Amino acid sequence: MRTPVLACILPLLAASCAPPEETLPVDELAEGTTHDFEPLAEPPESCRPQGRLAIDISLRIRNAFDVGVGGHFWAYDHLRPSIQLWEAAAGSFCAIVRDSGAFVTAAGRSPAGGGMIRAGIRGTFAGASNATVRGALRADPGYPPRGDLGTFDYRCDPATGMCPGLFNWLQTYFEPGVARSSNWWIWIYFAGRNGLWVNSSGGNLGDIHN
Repeated sequence: MRTPVLACILPLLAASCAPPEETLPVDELAEGTTHDFEPLAEPPESCRPQGRLAIDISLRIRNAFDVGVGGHFWAYDHLRPSIQLWEAAAGSFCAIVRDSGAFVTAAGRSPAGGGMIRAGIRGTFAGASNATVRGALRADPGYPPRGDLGTFDYRCDPATGMCPGLFNWLQTYFEPGVARSSNWWIWIYFAGRNGLWVNSSGGNLGDIHN
């Protein structure tokens, strides 16, 4: 469903991805972004937030990988996800995740793969995803089902492809065997004069450039 996803985002660019100040470090850029990102028209394949609100958490993530359309590493992200999970029926959940934050590029291929970019380009992003989750919640996941979980430093290393500080909320809150089916996703990256990139399940638009 290419058109509904892409059509909903263009009026939101100014509010959700304001141009960053050139002098701000990535931490301050991440703190300055918001979760004010709501699609104007949800794709028809969306699951609906109905039933019991089982999980309602937020957290901060530092030094996460960001990958481009070919699966290549192109930037480090600092972001603030909020995760809400509704149990519509026994063992069937609707997950809505909203992200906002900041990125700084690594030298290499651009996210859309249209060219090469230098290291150090900074920008902001915002987005959301919608997924159906099937599984059993853990009785004692080790984290509360509501509230701010604090900061997780992923410490992602492009040399190894590993993120030793990764927080996987699905594995944390669900018993083994949980299954997640993505319905749609969309993220908008804004880097001022260095371009705009939209990455979505309905198609991609633009790129980040030097």
